[in-house]
Amino acid sequence: MAKGIRGVLLAGVLLATTIQATEENGTAPTETQPHWSAHEFLSRYLATNEDLIQAQSRLEVSHQTWLAADDLYSSSFSLTPTSHWKDQTFTSGAGQSTYDDRSSDLVGRFVQTFPSGSELEFKAQGYMERANPTLGGIDRQYSLTLNQPLWQNSFGRQIRLERDRALHSYESEQGSYSSSRLITCETGLKLYFAAFSAQEAERDYALILNSAEKALEI
Repeated sequence: MAKGIRGVLLAGVLLATTIQATEENGTAPTETQPHWSAHEFLSRYLATNEDLIQAQSRLEVSHQTWLAADDLYSSSFSLTPTSHWKDQTFTSGAGQSTYDDRSSDLVGRFVQTFPSGSELEFKAQGYMERANPTLGGIDRQYSLTLNQPLWQNSFGRQIRLERDRALHSYESEQGSYSSSRLITCETGLKLYFAAFSAQEAERDYALILNSAEKALEI
């Protein structure tokens, strides 16, 4: 209802432009007086149509969702600093010994995800501070891990399904937007030509009135 009223008001502005020019000049409208072309009117009508604005918004959201789902290669990098404190007690034939177990390390992880669902993780761990007899001479550690899901997302099946759903949704919104735009254009042009016909009727009326006034002056 609101969008229909808005379209009628827009058409009314088109008609009022000519009527106002006629009243102010006391003459019939001419080609030099202000008016809207069909292109100008339709552009304004499309820009203010609520249904079309909502359809365009849904299309943009589905497009972004599709782009995210289509990015089958994703990677991440993280750094994790950690500090550890604890006391360790060792018992031997000579008695008990207590050690202050303290260490600080920095762990870096790089994870690469593939379309098959596989995850390749490279992990590097370096000790920045160490007072831990159990660590011995370890200063740095490296590991490389390959993780391949075998259930639900086996070999990337779930990832591909989500991608296909996102693509289907995007294509559906494209069709919906094109249909809404076509219907809105048709409605806008009908309003424009209805207003244009009213303009022509007003033009004829002004010419007749002007001729009658001149005839009375003779």
